[in-house]
Amino acid sequence: MKKLTVITTGGTIASVLKEGVFSVQEKGREIDCAIQDTAEALGYAVDILSPINKNSESITPVDWLTILAAIDQACATDVDGVVVLHGTDTMPYTLAAAGCFSWAKRVCFTGAMIPSECADSDASINLRAAMSFAVDSTYAHGAYLAFRSHGDNLSASILYAHEVKPLAFDEDCFHSLYNNVVARYTESGGLQGSNIDKHTCFPCLGEFALPSQAELVASQQQLAYIKLYPGIDLPTLQVVSQGRAVVVIELYHSGTGPASVDYGDLLRLLEASTDKPFFALSAFPCKTIQYPYASTQALIQAGGHVYGDLQPHCLYVLCLLMMAQGKQANEIKVQLSAYQL
Repeated sequence: MKKLTVITTGGTIASVLKEGVFSVQEKGREIDCAIQDTAEALGYAVDILSPINKNSESITPVDWLTILAAIDQACATDVDGVVVLHGTDTMPYTLAAAGCFSWAKRVCFTGAMIPSECADSDASINLRAAMSFAVDSTYAHGAYLAFRSHGDNLSASILYAHEVKPLAFDEDCFHSLYNNVVARYTESGGLQGSNIDKHTCFPCLGEFALPSQAELVASQQQLAYIKLYPGIDLPTLQVVSQGRAVVVIELYHSGTGPASVDYGDLLRLLEASTDKPFFALSAFPCKTIQYPYASTQALIQAGGHVYGDLQPHCLYVLCLLMMAQGKQANEIKVQLSAYQL
């Protein structure tokens, strides 16, 4: 009999409707019953760990440490795989954190857009897909996401953790970088496909070693993450960047940012010579744009470091974890050099 550890952290999949509001269930643990029932239906033995229980919008980097420690604990046992239940709002960030490390098991995250008690819930298909994938030795160890492919709940896609895109407000399922899909799951056909080699590369932080909470919190104070928008000005950029060792800047989709004669605020920030942080700019889409635009080149010449195919949220997570491990900005630059334009 295949054995699984399921780690629950809260989120919509563990939420119930009360007085017209969805919220994570504090008592009763209906999600535990759903996990046990699904495991029994699939013929698996299951253990459940619940290190935290909150909505994912309240998940902090410190919570990543708790979740990653629980994954490490589960991977040290004789289980065939690990499933992590997580809310959808911040799922890509926790996935990126999990994707930074090598795991001795298949670690498959999942969640739900709609709670289990609703007739059109995707919890069942997602949970079945994640459990089925986590125990399947066809696939390599590592961090993944299993989530419905469409709103009809008839199939689910298995995606690499570091390739999962954050949800737009009107989306009802997750998408992957360049539409890469590892496998698909249906109730009738189970898992199909094995696209395990066609994926983008992602930096690995080596053997699993978590920083302390104090180290992570201290690193948060040294890092800023900015999303560009038309009209962003130098005073705003300066305020956000001041006193930071690393500043991650999310570029526009073609890897560009404002760099013209009449609008060069970002260039002026990058060119500043005093107390200059490490500016990590992301991301340039290497598979869709053959050559960078002139504005991208201008940002690089001004002192920015532009990275290809490292999604901005992933770059933020990477930098934060590396800083918490004691790495300085120059060391982070070296570790990311293979991804730099």
